[in-house]
Amino acid sequence: MDTVKPSITCVGDMTVNADESNSYTMSGTEGDPASSDDNCSIKNIINDYNNEASLDGASFPVGTTTVTWTATDTSDNTSSCSFDITVNEYVGINNFAEKGISVYPNPTKGQINLEFDKPDEIKLVQITDLTGTTIMKISKIQRRMILNLPVGKSGIFIIHVQTDNETLKTRLIKY
Repeated sequence: MDTVKPSITCVGDMTVNADESNSYTMSGTEGDPASSDDNCSIKNIINDYNNEASLDGASFPVGTTTVTWTATDTSDNTSSCSFDITVNEYVGINNFAEKGISVYPNPTKGQINLEFDKPDEIKLVQITDLTGTTIMKISKIQRRMILNLPVGKSGIFIIHVQTDNETLKTRLIKY
């Protein structure tokens, strides 16, 4: 009787950007196990997200989801591995341009320029990191503004521009 568990290796944690539907859809073998093996043969490999042998076509919401893969051999021995997929919220610069808002340069070394065609309609500008932590908040809006991002902190930030009717968001990359 076989008592040797199969081996299974997951892909590393993933961080992806949501599409316009504010979700992310896996394609092909993306997110599927990197490898699996057994001393006899593997009966099946299933994940706990869609209970399938592949994540092809699986749609993930904004936030972090843990996916666990389980390999079962022909003697019903099992092994599991897991990975996290973090989906960043969709944000688009096109909405800014349509509303008369310019943000440049993007990417930036640390200083950004904001220009507003109608500054009196802007109530608040807020910059957050990807965890949602507020980096800066500006309520005194001018037609042209220069902002300095924190020294030594590189990465992706989100600029939120709030009007009476909506909050517009876009990504800002600091290198």
